[in-house]
Amino acid sequence: MSANDQTNRGTFEFCYYLVGYIDILGQKEALGELNRLPKTDEEREALYRTLRSTFGVVDNFRRRFKQYFDEIRKTDQQCKIKLHSFSDATIIHVPLGQQLNQIPIIDIYASIATCAAVFLDMLSDQHACRGGIEVGLAGE
Repeated sequence: MSANDQTNRGTFEFCYYLVGYIDILGQKEALGELNRLPKTDEEREALYRTLRSTFGVVDNFRRRFKQYFDEIRKTDQQCKIKLHSFSDATIIHVPLGQQLNQIPIIDIYASIATCAAVFLDMLSDQHACRGGIEVGLAGE
């Protein structure tokens, strides 16, 4: 199957990808406390405390990934790393192509190095992360 096969719905790329999934430990429980809108001033204050301890951490996590990748893109205009965030997780994916002589080594290194740096940054703020990186076939 070629890298850009034509289908009824348009074109897609089918090749090997590096995919990383990283999330922040402990956020699910904290986010679980947000089960209804506050009715009193005391409940509103509790909501704000929870939001600061959850959304603040998640926002910081996302900004760190974006910051690292923005720096990479400044030096490598052909960077193919894509970043998607939702809830307290971030997914990184890089198309590796189909030709062995065209593997994007810089993108692979940058993805792994960024994950490691974000893990250490978050740990220094006392927030542990978990995740994994895998290579496999996928279509986009």
